[in-house]
Amino acid sequence: MKFTFEKYAIPYPFLDSPTTVDDDLESSVIFMPDQILDAVEQTVRPLATRFKNASAENAAQESTPSLFQDAAPGKNAVMIEEPQFDWPTSVAMTRRTLENINPGMARRFDDAIQKGWISKRDGVPGESSGTCTRAGAVVKDDCPATISFCRDGTISDPVYLAHEVGHLMAYDANRGPPCAKRQAQSLRSAQEVQAFFLQHAIYDLESRAQSPDVVRAIALHRRAETLSAIMQLEKEFDALDLSKNVRKADRLTETGFALLEDAYELHSDEHGAAYFIGCGLWNLYKTMSTGERVKFLSTLYPASDRNPATEGIPPLETLLALAGVRNEDDLNNFLKKAGSALMQPVPGP
Repeated sequence: MKFTFEKYAIPYPFLDSPTTVDDDLESSVIFMPDQILDAVEQTVRPLATRFKNASAENAAQESTPSLFQDAAPGKNAVMIEEPQFDWPTSVAMTRRTLENINPGMARRFDDAIQKGWISKRDGVPGESSGTCTRAGAVVKDDCPATISFCRDGTISDPVYLAHEVGHLMAYDANRGPPCAKRQAQSLRSAQEVQAFFLQHAIYDLESRAQSPDVVRAIALHRRAETLSAIMQLEKEFDALDLSKNVRKADRLTETGFALLEDAYELHSDEHGAAYFIGCGLWNLYKTMSTGERVKFLSTLYPASDRNPATEGIPPLETLLALAGVRNEDDLNNFLKKAGSALMQPVPGP
């Protein structure tokens, strides 16, 4: 299945001025392929509308608490205050998830903790977040990448730690040279799928191992993240609608420039679609035999000698091929199953 990007007014982001759109410049906005936009429109949006309405009704009836706080700089919007989690518990939950998937990944996580590849600081409630940064050309102490994490003591900590470890595992599998900036940007959607795969794994696996209050917190967090992904996809469509108007205006004119600025201001990043794709791949992984799982993981986190030019980030088409996605109908069915799995009721207190 070959992706195209013909729905946008121009194929690359608008950077400093109407005259600086150049093939050599690094992309700052990630565009979704036409086929994924179509599939989201046909399958995810109808589910999302019902899900959002039901979530709003639950919040109004106070059967679920508020899942978001007003976002401030440096703070994550998802906020589920209880129960509390200390750092060793968050680390243990993440490790247990990795051990269930692949013991080798759990051992590399142990290395990351022991060798200081993962650093953490304490933040205030709502600040849970992390970043994973590739180590670069010089690898010190066998370190493929580092994670800088801010913990806030909520369920977000183990969830987002697992997400960042997904990036770390991808960098660990591939020690090839960094790819070109623009190429790296074009691969970011697949890179986030690698991370969301582990995020959905911890949601699922820890729901089977925890007390009812933690299981409910996991379900609430997953609902909040699903709503957040839906909102990001809606921004994608709003930006797309605006960018279409650029076709009717010369982009070098003041009007065209203003339209592009508005479109890129609205434009979401790659997390929206990657969230649903990561869920679909995790649900597929659970049905596989041991041998199939080994092959799956080697494709999701490819080694250096298999994909040296792309930092271990497989093309999005390759990841979807794991799920048997060969055409638009397959893609529709894949995203519909993922959406249906995510948009489920939250267990009561």
